[in-house]
Amino acid sequence: MPAKPNNGRRCSVTMVTVKRFRRWLIHGLAAVSFLIAVWMGAAWASRLLPPQFQIPIRIIFNRPQYSFRCDGAVNYVVVLSIHHQNPPIIGPFTWDHAACRRFEKQFVVHEFEAHGFAFRLYIGPIILETYGFPDKRAGMFKKTMTGTQTFAAIGFGYFPLVFSLLPLAVWLGPLIRWTRRRYVSVPGFCKTCGYDLRATPDRCPECGTVPKTT
Repeated sequence: MPAKPNNGRRCSVTMVTVKRFRRWLIHGLAAVSFLIAVWMGAAWASRLLPPQFQIPIRIIFNRPQYSFRCDGAVNYVVVLSIHHQNPPIIGPFTWDHAACRRFEKQFVVHEFEAHGFAFRLYIGPIILETYGFPDKRAGMFKKTMTGTQTFAAIGFGYFPLVFSLLPLAVWLGPLIRWTRRRYVSVPGFCKTCGYDLRATPDRCPECGTVPKTT
């Protein structure tokens, strides 16, 4: 008579494998988050050094309607930038500075910046220097309003703190427990593994450590 498969054991092995994979995944994500936090923290702290010693960070991801930008040089990270394309409005030539200033002032700009929270919100026009007119000589560029943009930026210094939350949540508890077991001696317990030695005071049955007698 064939033996019946042990479904309970198979289910137990599967659960152990899933738990192990989940633990490895969480610790792997914590390690990656910790490395990013260290890297961004070092780059942010390097802003205090002379320019030749600063760590450059510049990540730009552009699409026609939105973009993402990370620029450590300005201490801001633009997390959201939405572009609204409008029919272009052609302004004066770029060499006419007074006319260019008047052209830019006619568009409404809303800008909010909170220094305490390092948050910036900007709503305003997209003004570029364009060419393509009948006269294409050098310097024949014109100010052109091609659309509007809305972006929100968060201070660069917050991101190392955000990326350090996961490593703290994963590793802080085990680190505290390991420190207590390693450096805090509780009478009646093994100093190596924390096993209760009241029944076997001469030798730890869990790890084999022999307690030092004073």
